[in-house]
Amino acid sequence: MKEALLVVDVDSLNHWDDEDWLKRNGRLAGVPVIKGIVDAEREQGGIVLFVVLDYKRPEYAWHQFAQDVQGCIGCDEQFASRLAPFLEHRHGERFEPVFAKKTNNAFMNTALTEFLLERNIEKIKLIGCNLFQCLKDTAIGAVANGFHVTLLAKGAFPPFANEDGKAWWRDNIIFYNSSEGTHMSVTVEE
Repeated sequence: MKEALLVVDVDSLNHWDDEDWLKRNGRLAGVPVIKGIVDAEREQGGIVLFVVLDYKRPEYAWHQFAQDVQGCIGCDEQFASRLAPFLEHRHGERFEPVFAKKTNNAFMNTALTEFLLERNIEKIKLIGCNLFQCLKDTAIGAVANGFHVTLLAKGAFPPFANEDGKAWWRDNIIFYNSSEGTHMSVTVEE
């Protein structure tokens, strides 16, 4: 099964570029974890995609396929929702696409679904922030669009308090999509 890593909201609007904020909010320890997951995926030759929150962006500019830093919606200083620098977003021949979202669900951006389907991706691995909002709603959107979903819990913030939280998260996504007749798998892994 062909898969992709989707990194959601590890951007400046969610303060991932502010070390003091990360310390105060218990997320500083997440920086090496997220970076490690992204680096491991890259080393394995996997597909890494990024999603940034940008509710002001016009819909025609919801995705970034340009390979230069200038004008990149994930890196260019002119955009408010830049990717966290520690992600070391790639440009040039090994460019990693960036998609903008205006709501919690990244799959409201139809360019994301089209990109994944064109590459025969069947499974999405999720990491990032806003576990019970953006990651949950993005997982719901992924399942509704026919993708299997695995949340990599060690790379999700805020972290789960216990195993019950993991079960609730998974079951909530399955329940939400059960009325739509989808039968995709949803798992939570460390």
